[in-house]
Parts: sequence; C-alpha cells; structure tokens
Amino acid sequence: MKLRKKLTLAQTVQTSINTLHLETACSSLEEFVAEKTGTSNDDENVARVYGLGAFKDVRAEAEQRVYEKLNQKMDEFLDLATYNWSTSGSKNHPSEYLVDLLTYLRVTFLTFTNLP
Repeated sequence: MKLRKKLTLAQTVQTSINTLHLETACSSLEEFVAEKTGTSNDDENVARVYGLGAFKDVRAEAEQRVYEKLNQKMDEFLDLATYNWSTSGSKNHPSEYLVDLLTYLRVTFLTFTNLP
C-alpha cells in the first residue's frame, strides 16, 4: 500500500496513529467473529494476517514518511537562510531565523505527542 505523497506532516502522523488502532481493532474483530461463528482463533486466518500486515506496512511507511518530511523541512530551513554560523560576538537578541526554526520544531513535536 502506498500513502499519498501530498499528505502533510500532521496527516502522516495521524495515519500512523490510526493504523496502530486499526491493528488492535483487527484482533478484537477476529475474536468477535470467532465467538459469533464458533470457530477457533488458533487457526490461521488469511484475512487477519493480511489485514494486520497491511496496517503494519502502512504504519511503517507513514513513520518513514514523517522522518523524510521532517528532514526535508529542516533542509529547506537551512537552505533558505544565509545564516552566519560563526559568531563574531554576542547579540542581545536571538536571530529571527533561529526563532522561526525553533517555532516550527516546537509545533511539529507537539504533533508527535499523540504517537505511541
């Protein structure tokens, strides 16, 4: 399964969270169906294996995409600035460039608070 490339970072994080809950739901659904149909949970259920595998694959892809998007955004920040990384003396105020970068990172990491 492939995630859409145009998902935002927050949407990609939410996809990862959702697939984790869907994996859990698969197990609960299998137990419910087994109880209602009188079948055994011990038998290999192809649908279950496929469902769990699909959700795990999507979650792994989402986690990789989060990493890539975060790295891409950091590279964009670093490429945009002509920031002088060598200090010639201390300033009384922080660089606006670094303030923007830290604000972006703070907001982004708040998005990660819901990750397991």
